[in-house]
Parts: sequence; C-alpha cells; structure tokens
Amino acid sequence: MPEQEVKKIRDSNMISDSIRDWWIGEVNKPIIDYCIKNKVSPDVLTLTGVAINVIAALFFWQGCFVLAGFCIIIGSNFDLLDGIIARSLHVDSQNGAFFDSVTDRYADAILFFGLIGYYQNSWVMVIVLAALLGSFMVSYSKARSESLGIKCDVGLMQRPERILYLGLGSGFSGLISISLSPFFPKGYEVPQYLLICILIILAIFTNITAIDRIRYSLNKLKNP
Repeated sequence: MPEQEVKKIRDSNMISDSIRDWWIGEVNKPIIDYCIKNKVSPDVLTLTGVAINVIAALFFWQGCFVLAGFCIIIGSNFDLLDGIIARSLHVDSQNGAFFDSVTDRYADAILFFGLIGYYQNSWVMVIVLAALLGSFMVSYSKARSESLGIKCDVGLMQRPERILYLGLGSGFSGLISISLSPFFPKGYEVPQYLLICILIILAIFTNITAIDRIRYSLNKLKNP
C-alpha cells in the first residue's frame, strides 16, 4: 500500500502511528489489494460496514457482547478501507466523502441504540445517552467548523478512538463476564463492568472533545 495513502488517514490522536501503519499496511494489505484489483466500489464497503454495525447493535440488544465487539471491529474496518480504496482507484469525490460521513453517523447511532435497548431499565442508559450526545457533537462541531473554513481536528476522543474502545471494550467485557459467571448463582447475569467503564470514559471525553472543538472554532472565528 502506498505510503501516502497511510498518511492520509492519520486522524487519530490516541492511537500510535506504528499501530495504524501495521493494521493498514500489513493486516489489511490482502483485502486492499483484492479490492483494487477487482475495482470494488468504495460505496459497497461503506454499506457493508453499516450492515455489520446493525448486526452489532442487535447483539448489544440481546446482551451478546463478545459478538457485538467482534462485529464492531470488522464493521469499522470496512469503513476504514472505503476511503483508501476510493483514492487508490481515483474515484474519490465530494459525493463519496459526503456519503461516507453520513453513513458514519448512522452507524454510530445504531450502535448506541443497541446499547440503549439493553440498558433501557438501568441507570447505565443515562451514560449511553451522554456518550451518544458527545459522539454526535464531536462530529457536528468538526463538520460545522469546516463549513466555515476552519480545520478542526483538536481533541482526544475522535471517531477512531471511540470505535476502537467500544469494540474492544465490549468484546473483552463479555469475555470477563463469561469467565466470572461460575462464581455467581446459576442464572445470574454478571454485569458488564468493563463496558460500563468504557461507556463512562466515552461519555466524559467525547463531550470534553466537543467543547474543545467549540472553543477552538470560536477563537478562530474571533481571531481569523
């Protein structure tokens, strides 16, 4: 994979460049080469990612957290590759970028709706709603700033971090709960302690990131 393609997606502040380079340039190289060779449409990859996130949300709703985490990682990988394939095939366009951005918002919302369904009778639902609000405000503040001519990539909890933490957090949380279940009475559902901690982190830092972006954009508008 060309080095410039790897550099173009380095938009994460909390995931090291070496990990991203390894994941994209090594793990995904066979998939990228196949898609380029067969001229797979980037929109197909985008929609596939959304469909897998829908499945992940259904797993969340049913309490199947290991499977939900696995689907999130796979679905986000498709979302990662669509832009790379578009640039490699020289079919990237404003239409494609807009379509990708919109479907990202749907994918994010669908995942949180699955969690809301599972936690609908629990105090954790408030945390999920706070994380959902923060996630949308992070994306909206960036989009609105860029529409005013301001490049706004500040803040720690951007989309790659959110998806990675939610995917890995839910998967490992499910494994921990399964491993602890023999120590509890039969039929007792072990709480997803790790996932709840991840959701609290998301709820806090997504909103902090959104506020950082709002402050940054306001300062840029006052002092162009």
